[in-house]
Parts: sequence; C-alpha cells; structure tokens
Amino acid sequence: MGIAVALVASALSVLLVELILRVQGYRVPVLLSDRVRAHYRIAPNAEFVYLGYLPGEVEDFANPVKLNALGFHDRDYPVERPTPGTYRILVLGDSYVAAWEVPVTDTFHKLLEARLLAEDPLRRASYEVIAFGQGRTAQETEIEWLRKYGALYHPDMVLLLFFCGNDFMENDAATFAAASRFGNHYIKEIAPRKIRVYEKLLLFPGSRLNGLLADAAAEYYAEHLDRFVPGISREDLEDPEIGIYRNPLPPEWPEAFDRTRKLLNLMRRET
Repeated sequence: MGIAVALVASALSVLLVELILRVQGYRVPVLLSDRVRAHYRIAPNAEFVYLGYLPGEVEDFANPVKLNALGFHDRDYPVERPTPGTYRILVLGDSYVAAWEVPVTDTFHKLLEARLLAEDPLRRASYEVIAFGQGRTAQETEIEWLRKYGALYHPDMVLLLFFCGNDFMENDAATFAAASRFGNHYIKEIAPRKIRVYEKLLLFPGSRLNGLLADAAAEYYAEHLDRFVPGISREDLEDPEIGIYRNPLPPEWPEAFDRTRKLLNLMRRET
C-alpha cells in the first residue's frame, strides 16, 4: 500500500512540474547541430535564419537576417547624404554591432538613429548611423573598414564598439590561434558527444521536464568530459579566452594588450 501511494505521489509530482513548465512557457530545448554555422553566409544581400552560435548549445533565436549590399546587418545607405546638413555616424564593431539575434530595427545603432531623428539634438533634422560589424573581428579588421568606408561615406563621427574580452585575443596571432584551435576541437569533438547524449536522454520529446533534465545532464557531461572519455584532458575543455580574466595574467596576454593599445591609437589617428 505504501509503495503504491509513493508511486502515485511521484507521478502526480512529475505531472505538476510538467504543467508548471508548460504554463511558464518553457519549451523543449533544441541543440544546434555542428552544421548550423554553415548556413550563415556573410556576403552582399545574403539571407538566412539565425538560430544561435555554438553547436551543442540550445537554439535561442530564430531571427531572419538579411544583410545589406555591403554584407553587413544594416539597411543600405546611399553615399550621397540626403541633405547637406545630415549628421552621419559610422559605427564599427564585432558581433555586438552585427546583432544577428534581433531585427535590424532593434539593433543599438538603429535605435540610436531613431532617437537622434526624434530628438534632433544638433538641429540638423537629418541623421544617419551606418553600421559595419561582423563576429570574430577586432580592431585590425575594423581599421580596414574605416579606411574603406570612411573614405566613401565621410562621417562626422566614428563610433567604435570595443569589447574588453575577445577583442584583445583577436588582435593577437598567438592567442587567437589558440582560441581557434579550441573552437575547432569543441565543434568536432565535444559538441557532437553532447548532442548524442542529449538525444539518448530525451525519451519523451514532447515532455518539458524530460527536455530540462536531458539538457542539464548533457551540459554536465560536456563540461566534465574528461571524467567520461579517455584521452580528453581538463585542458581540452578550457577555452584559452578565459586567460584574460586570470590573475596573474598568463604570459601570452600582455603582448595582446600591447598590440590592442597600438591598434586603438592607430584607429584614433586614422579617424
């Protein structure tokens, strides 16, 4: 009798949790395949649906992206200003500027443009905020954009979005190479294992609770793969990018800092 009561109570508890998850809008996670990034094409007028970045991670977005005629996530701007008094801002940056996660109208540069047009702080009546941003880029690439598109659009102001994280890494050949090796290893070795474990644990694809538990277990498995798979060490699972947050700083990072400082000074002079 006691066992039966316990089983019924357990079943009711599971159903209650399932109901709560559904009411809260929780959906069964979908993990991105290792082929997802092949669908994202940086090219003039390219169109695709952005689902997320890293294979093996939960699909967080389903945002339709259409790049402009120059291959950036922004609308097209003619070279000629709409009026002689138009105030023009050039925005340079990485994935924060590209912002594939949201519609163009919700990017910070388009919100800035809309606010300038609404408030007209310089009494110009016309403003353009033109964005050039792509993921996995830093100041070396952005300086080339400044030279190319600055000469084309002649902006009144240049706004550089600087990220105090991977920008340092991507400015330095040694740290960027280490991070790229880790990324390739993760995509080829870790993400597929995580996805396979998740799929095996998802016994009831329609169950939110099963999806929640399968995702948590697969995440734990991927984070501690060295405990489960011979030949994989703890070092294989640690992204070199976190070196920037270590104290004391690893020896390869001061050079990345120094190179970034020089590039920022160069960009200021070129602007």
